[in-house]
Amino acid sequence: MFVPFNEIPDDSKLWIYISNRILTTLEKETLLGKVEPFLERWRSEGTAFKSSYQFLEDQILIVTGYGDDFSLSGCAMDALMKTVTKWGESLGVDFTTIPKFCYRHQDLIIAGSRKDFKAAVEAGEINDETIVLDNTLLTLGEFKTNFEKKVLDCWHNKVYQKALSKV
Repeated sequence: MFVPFNEIPDDSKLWIYISNRILTTLEKETLLGKVEPFLERWRSEGTAFKSSYQFLEDQILIVTGYGDDFSLSGCAMDALMKTVTKWGESLGVDFTTIPKFCYRHQDLIIAGSRKDFKAAVEAGEINDETIVLDNTLLTLGEFKTNFEKKVLDCWHNKVYQKALSKV
């Protein structure tokens, strides 16, 4: 069941979907018109649970789920992934390619493949001070405190260091 985002506790489960580009106003309205109805009927093994979302910077969709003794079934996770994939396809954007390397560059969020990330390092677009987005976090609390960090402090660092060694 959908609830307001501020009612979701920090220990709730979290799924982060980052589009490969900023959505237009119309695309954003279309997407947001679908999220709440989906969450209202989203179930795990037939059991309702609290869920909510936020759409940040016209590019980042975060979905949360929480309940007493909460355990989301594989079918429910698949339903979320398939639905978000379908939404992205209908809008001509990619929310679900994994792994997705995301970082901030000149007031933009760049989301791409490992190959794209390596190329950006080699081109000098990414340095030790670059802020990356950790889309592997599992709880809302982690998201609030650890979503954005320097490349040296995130899982991106391994790929960053390897690409730097080729420069």
